[in-house]
Amino acid sequence: MQRQETVKEDRARDPSGGGSLDRMHARKGSRTQLWRDLRQEKDFVGTNNGKPVAILTSTDADSFERSLLDIRQSRAKAALADLQRDAAARGLDKLSMDEIDAEV
Repeated sequence: MQRQETVKEDRARDPSGGGSLDRMHARKGSRTQLWRDLRQEKDFVGTNNGKPVAILTSTDADSFERSLLDIRQSRAKAALADLQRDAAARGLDKLSMDEIDAEV
């Protein structure tokens, strides 16, 4: 028995300001149409109970390694920016070198 896929698409604002993202809500079934759509749309947001939980992005064998590296670098940059904002909010960006050396 073949399972049927139910797919619903809607448009949502891209929080990065880059236009909109396609949100795909897919249930059990063949992924053939999803893969076909992904080649055309490039990115989809996976949601759980209406909240984003994953980003599905297209790639190919030639660009896979570079794409994965880019994603990981972007995630690391975002984590560093979060740490820097947190440090600034706590006033740690105002420490002198003597105070930093004393902590180390």
